Formats: sequence, structure tokens, C-alpha cells
Amino acid sequence: MKFKDNISFITYLTSSEMYGKLSVSMSTDSGCPPTFDFYFENSSKDIPSEVEDKLHNILYNNFFYAEDYSHISDYSFELVNNNGILEMVNSVYSSNHSFEEDAIKSSIRNYLEDELFERYTLSLHFSGTYGKEETMNVESFYLAQFDENDKEIECLDENYKSELLSVIINWAEGFSEDSSSGEYEFDTFDIDLHISYSEQYETSCYFCEESKSELIDLSRLEIDPEDAEEFEVSFK
Repeated sequence: MKFKDNISFITYLTSSEMYGKLSVSMSTDSGCPPTFDFYFENSSKDIPSEVEDKLHNILYNNFFYAEDYSHISDYSFELVNNNGILEMVNSVYSSNHSFEEDAIKSSIRNYLEDELFERYTLSLHFSGTYGKEETMNVESFYLAQFDENDKEIECLDENYKSELLSVIINWAEGFSEDSSSGEYEFDTFDIDLHISYSEQYETSCYFCEESKSELIDLSRLEIDPEDAEEFEVSFK
């Protein structure tokens, strides 16, 4: 069967008569090329290897291979045939910055020691949104100061809570902007941080972000009519 371009090919594959909705997902590890997977709603129907290979090359070359998504941990979307029109829906991308844990901890530790005090333990977990009406959800927050004998002087939860959360949110926005070079924006974040002045205490940082929007779009599949070449695949 002949197709005039990539869009008509995928539109045909995602029709109800063929394989239905196509789900696509990508994941990356720090310093590694992206890997991706795809499957159709009608997964029980056999897909000829020639068709599957062609689809693999289209998705990889047009959506993933040509771009640097080193700061994207996961990206998923669905391609659906809406009355003969190919559409992208349910697009979600996220980033897990745990591989940058040392840089994150260093930045926050410098703020604590420069602006507050030298001997402390900070433990918090909160999530929220960027650039919108504040919807911050604080799961936990604990801040304590210690003397030279490592004895806790006092718990400072309420004294510094709002200030620290504000500073860390501003830091997270800046970190997100720098890591993406302004090429994409995240809507929500989640930070789970345990940090102390002393390395003998538990220190960890889990910082992730997510956006329910398109990172890339169907225009990647478009071809200049002058450059378009028909191709043929066999549905045996």
C-alpha cells in the first residue's frame, strides 16, 4: 500500500479499522541517548515487521533523535485518528533532577549557611505550581539549629518556614530555566529534601517537575510538498 507522507501513514495505522490509538513513550538516563517504546490500542492484531520498522524510524527520527532531551526523564503522548485527522493528545513530560543532587544540595546549603546559621538540619517535602496562583502543598517541614556539641538548640519550623519555602521555590524556577535553556517550561514540581551541615547526617534531594502539555508536536512529521516522496509498505 502506498502513502504520500508520514502523517497519512500514521493516520491510516491509527484508524479504527486498523490498530487504533497509538501510545508513545520516551525515557532517558543522564548522559545516555533516549529510548522509546510504542504500542497500539488494538495490540492483539499482528503488525507486519516492515510496517513496525517504518513506524519506528518515523517516530525516532522526527520526534526524538534530532533533539537534546538530556533534562527530560520521561515523555509520553498518544496519537489518535479523529475522523480522519491525526491528533496528538495526553502529552506529558517530566524531569527528575536526582542525578544533579550534589549541585542542588550545594546551592541550598550555601543559602542556609550564608543567610541563617552554620549548624542546622532541614527536612521538607512539598509540591506546587510554577507561574500560577499558588497551590503549594506542604507534606512536611522541619528545621533545627545545633550548638557546637551537636545538641539541638531549638526547632525553628515556623520562624523560617515561609521564607525558606519561598527561597527554594525561586531557586527551583531558576534551576529549571537554566537546565532547559528556556526551551521548555514545567507546570508543577515536587521537592523532597533532607540536608544537614554535617555529612554524617542523612542528606538527599529528590526534585522532579512535570508538565501536561506538548513538548513536541505533529508539525515534526510535515514534509514540504516539493520534497515529499511516496513510499510503500506491505500489509500481508
